[in-house]
Amino acid sequence: MALIYNTLRNNLLALFAWLGMIALGVLVWNLGTAVSEHFRIQAELGRGAETDALIQLSYDLRREDMALFQALSGEPPLISPQDGARSTDAALDRTAALLVGHDQGGHAASASLLSDLRAGLDARRAAASAALRADEGARQAALHDWRRYLDAAYPDLEGISHDLIAESGEPAARIAQLTTLRYYALFAFRALIANRFAIEDAVRAGQADAIHLVMLSDSSAQLRGAANLAEDQFLSDRAPAFGSIASATDFLVADYLPAEMRVLEDMLTGTPRDASLAAWRRSSHDAVTHLTNAEAALAAEAGSRLRLAEKQDHAAIMLWGTAVALALALLLSAVRFTLHRIVSPLEQVHSRMLRLANDDLTFEPVPPTRLAEIQVMYDALAVFRENALRREKMQAELARLNDRVVAANHSMTAELEAAARVQAAQLPPSCDLPGAQFHAFYRPSRMIAGDTYDYVSLPDGRTRLFQIDVSGHGAAAALVSVMSHIAVKTALQQAAPSESLADIISRINREWSEELPYFTMLLVEIDPRAGTARVVQAGHPPLLRLPLVGGVETVGDGGMPVGALPWAEYEELTCAFHPGDRLILTTDGVTEAADADGNMFGDDRYLGLLARPVRPDVKSLFASVDSALWDWCGTEAFDDDVTILILEAKEPTYAH
Repeated sequence: MALIYNTLRNNLLALFAWLGMIALGVLVWNLGTAVSEHFRIQAELGRGAETDALIQLSYDLRREDMALFQALSGEPPLISPQDGARSTDAALDRTAALLVGHDQGGHAASASLLSDLRAGLDARRAAASAALRADEGARQAALHDWRRYLDAAYPDLEGISHDLIAESGEPAARIAQLTTLRYYALFAFRALIANRFAIEDAVRAGQADAIHLVMLSDSSAQLRGAANLAEDQFLSDRAPAFGSIASATDFLVADYLPAEMRVLEDMLTGTPRDASLAAWRRSSHDAVTHLTNAEAALAAEAGSRLRLAEKQDHAAIMLWGTAVALALALLLSAVRFTLHRIVSPLEQVHSRMLRLANDDLTFEPVPPTRLAEIQVMYDALAVFRENALRREKMQAELARLNDRVVAANHSMTAELEAAARVQAAQLPPSCDLPGAQFHAFYRPSRMIAGDTYDYVSLPDGRTRLFQIDVSGHGAAAALVSVMSHIAVKTALQQAAPSESLADIISRINREWSEELPYFTMLLVEIDPRAGTARVVQAGHPPLLRLPLVGGVETVGDGGMPVGALPWAEYEELTCAFHPGDRLILTTDGVTEAADADGNMFGDDRYLGLLARPVRPDVKSLFASVDSALWDWCGTEAFDDDVTILILEAKEPTYAH
């Protein structure tokens, strides 16, 4: 009879399991499809952001190109060269950030290419700015250099765009026409700018030779072809955002191209008339505005479609997720009903038969049931007793193990607290130094830290201050922090007063064991009498100088960490340190503090706190930085140690 009972219970559970698996499988498959679509949409959003950035960069770069061309040619520019440069730089930064964030090596190389382009543009902007105040020859030379550089840079930008298209494949159907149309509009914009330069060059030269005419004719044909293609695409999709591209296409075909053809015809017969040139220039300006507005509208439409698809897919995920939850709830309810109405009466009979077998007659009669005839297993009581004994033994063993873990944890905590006291004893408090006030803000991320600092005062009134940040966290980093502290302070105490800071760090670097982790360091020497400070940077964030008159200056731009390369050389820099000036040493735990999404606090926010119009006292400054980091991270427990040291120069006192 035991076999009958087990078969009945197991068959019921198996039946529910199969039915539930089939129903849940269908629902989960649909849910998985919706989730997969969600990831595809997210990928499309990422690719769309990269496409937007590259297209916008092309527009901004060519608008800056035109603005500088007009300024150097003596024409009133459509936008100022400065505004054009700012727009181009912003587009470069946005594009580089997106490409670097992509996990493809080719994109990192493209981001490096954009960085080189930024440097090249800055150099030529400076030359063009100087040429604006010089004679015509200097302006033409600057314009020639600018044009030659961009002519070489444009193919590189197009190569990045082609690489992105090749990697991403065909755009999604929901934005395929929009993407094609945006490239047609960009193609028309390029041809428009190229025609403007070519015609202006021909007018400036005073004649239209055969080469100019061929180039202008080809460019005009390309512009007309792009306009026609854009119009064809527009006719196939009547979304509201397509009104702007329709307007731009109509303007190109009906206004700009006829104006350009009149100028070309005049050039074929001689010098173009002033009236036709003026009309063409006005039309060129208006065409730039039309195409720029069209790109903005198309980009917004593409983003809107992707966001709508994302919203719809999110609704599908919620729908199928709810269906899965409801199906699971129904399945569990059916199982519970079956167990309660069918299996539970059998178990009641089973329990009472066991008590009867144990000579316990105190139980109540079994309530009537249609399954009362099923017999129960006589050996269940022995199984229950064995399980109870086993559980009791296991609980006792678990209690003993728990006591051992608690004791070990207490011991480890005591050792860490002792190590933290030793480490804290190395750190000097805020105090007055010869010619300066020393202030320290120190917040370790754990009980023991990898940051440390100290100073050594020289007999002649100079003071040498160092700040160290050991890579890594935990006990290992703290141990290296103590060792590096001792090594650096000993080297400073043993160094001759005339020995340079660079030589001191080089000696420490050579003597540092290759078996130990490297550490970054900033070594500063202040000379209150001379009103100067000397600085050596070893892979550490740069020294920040806050003059009394306001502003923030950075001193140093790198250097190798100590212990990274035994033969590394270090550069010694000098800056002013007058009464009222502040020198600030900071570890990277400040700028690299991350919020819940992984975004770093960053240099700009930190410098903004330091360079406020009204200079706070040091205590208030430390409090504002601490509060800003807490607000940014959302917790008082930071991922890295935070250390800020401030030297504030005061009037030196001289012994009589």
